[in-house]
This record gives sequence, structure tokens and C-alpha cells, in this order.
Amino acid sequence: YSVLCALTRLSELNIAHTNIRPSSILLKHKRTSFKDNEIKIISFGGAVLGDKSAETANLRKSSSYTAIEALNEKGKQQITPKMDVFSLGVMLYNFTTKSELFRTSSGQLLPVADRMPDIDFDHMSLNSAPSDRKLIS
Repeated sequence: YSVLCALTRLSELNIAHTNIRPSSILLKHKRTSFKDNEIKIISFGGAVLGDKSAETANLRKSSSYTAIEALNEKGKQQITPKMDVFSLGVMLYNFTTKSELFRTSSGQLLPVADRMPDIDFDHMSLNSAPSDRKLIS
């Protein structure tokens, strides 16, 4: 929830982080529970202020968290803060299912052309999540 709030604030400022992934989200306190902790989003080196095309933005094209539309269309897509929400969604799917959405079983990153996600909404991990953590009803 805290990450979504932070992404909402970035969106209000018309800033796209473009590199939301597990290593760009930190907890403020080491020995504090997730519930009582604060998050910090770091790594703003590739952030985009205002409208910019993917062609001119410094995107991490090797990341499995980068929004598909930013990688397609030969970089002509406009970078928007909505792409950060996509990245967070991929991250949450990976954490919940303990599998990576855009990687093969051998750990290779899928080519962009093959990244149409085949999301299994009946995945055992999604259905067995506690009711207060269910992502899908």
C-alpha cells in the first residue's frame, strides 16, 4: 500500500520512476515489522519528468519489471507513471507466486516479443493467500 501511495504522489508530480523493482524499494528501519515500517523508493537515475518517449528515456531494457509498452513500438511510446504501476504488479505477482513472470525456468529473460503474460489467476499461491492479502477476488 505504501508503495502505491508513493507511486500516486510521483504520478501527481508527473514523474515516472521507470525502474521500480525489489532493489529500488527499501525499508527505513531494520528491526521493525513491515506493517509498522516506512518504505523508501530509491534509484531515480532513470526517472522521467513530464512527457518523454521511450526512445529518448534511459530505460533499463534488461529488466523483467519494465513495462511492455515501453519496450515495444521501437521506443515511440510515451513514458508515463502508469508504467511504474505495471512494474509493481509484476513484482507482486513474482512475490506471491514465487515465480518470475517474464523469465524462463532456466532464468533467462524472455524477449520482448514473447512477453505477453500468461498469468494463471488460479495459481495455487494466489488462491491460498490469507483473505486480507488476496490480490484477486
